[in-house]
Amino acid sequence: MDYLLFKTKANLLRRDLSSVIETQRSLEIQSSNRKRGLKRALNAELEILESLDFKMFWNDILIPNLKSRHQVTPTHSLEEIIKLHAYFPKNIRQFNVFNKQTLVAGVTIFESKHVAHVQYISGNDEKQKLGSLDMIFDHLINNVYKTKKYFDFGISNESSGHFVNEGLISWKESFGARSIAIDTYSIDTKNHHKLRDTLI
Repeated sequence: MDYLLFKTKANLLRRDLSSVIETQRSLEIQSSNRKRGLKRALNAELEILESLDFKMFWNDILIPNLKSRHQVTPTHSLEEIIKLHAYFPKNIRQFNVFNKQTLVAGVTIFESKHVAHVQYISGNDEKQKLGSLDMIFDHLINNVYKTKKYFDFGISNESSGHFVNEGLISWKESFGARSIAIDTYSIDTKNHHKLRDTLI
């Protein structure tokens, strides 16, 4: 692929860092914060449930958090994610964490044959105290998606890839993830003739 991009004079538009766990060669979690968080969640008897209803997570957790912390909205509106799930019911999954029937955190996964990609992560203000995110990721990585080749936490970049959110990438790496580069190219279609002498 790199050679084809070179031949067609593709322009690199951005390069992001995505934090990925190769599940068959996963690293042992050394972070004491992750271990303590999981212990708190177990002591609090939090419950993880998969849901076909995205409304509660979007309206109660995701949208308010993104608005208050980053002044943005989710890439997918509630209506869009519901429609996408209707088209791809086996590839888009919602997992929620409850504390005594109160929703406290959630994770939306986009999955393919080999990859489980975290599209949305969010928790309420008590996520550190409860360890809700530690619990749900322990469950997803070690149970639900343990047979997938890759578990992808997504990118930790801003400003078209130029700025790395160090706190976010450090948090993802504390679960055993490591960074890989994700490139975005622009290719001028008029350069297709440059591939004629290339064996494909």
